[in-house]
Amino acid sequence: MKYRPRNDYVVLRLHNMDKTPAGVVIPKANAEGRVWTVVATGPKVEDLKVGDVVNPMGEVGQDIALLPRERDLYITREGNILMVQETEYDDG
Repeated sequence: MKYRPRNDYVVLRLHNMDKTPAGVVIPKANAEGRVWTVVATGPKVEDLKVGDVVNPMGEVGQDIALLPRERDLYITREGNILMVQETEYDDG
């Protein structure tokens, strides 16, 4: 399903989740090891683009909401994104 967020909202995909033997997805309890990527942006989002790897702040259920009928897609405001992870390079 495609999503088109409104205003300054951003749809994020959460990677690196644990699964039970039955296939139930369980997000990791701590932030370490979580990878969030931008899937869609609203028209008022200025500093993010689809594919960016980001670190959002806030708790799921308060500042970050799980999208209905989705296991790994969340929505939050652009202001809740603390940083975009840049690719590292060796300059010498």
